[in-house]
Amino acid sequence: MTTKHTLGPWELMLGNYGRNKVCASYGCINGLSALFTIADVRVPGDSERGYTDDAFNPEVAAANARLIVEAPTLYEALTGLIYGADETTKERARARAISAIARVEGQQ
Repeated sequence: MTTKHTLGPWELMLGNYGRNKVCASYGCINGLSALFTIADVRVPGDSERGYTDDAFNPEVAAANARLIVEAPTLYEALTGLIYGADETTKERARARAISAIARVEGQQ
């Protein structure tokens, strides 16, 4: 199976005023750490009013960013649970999923 998304792990870079970035890190390129933005997750500005009060809550923006950050891990865990060849593979995938869910929920 070939994926077309940017490979993980992805990192959360918390900013001020509900401005958060989800980035992929590719280690060092020419001696510099390379971070590539996957998503900007932020509280909308005055000109971008949403339809719910949650759209203006920095905590909601941070929670959304945590969910996006864990997408590659959750994808890998889900494919391991579905396509895993043996019970050991499936149990490792289940453990990764539980850990990722805890991070999404802010428990780790």
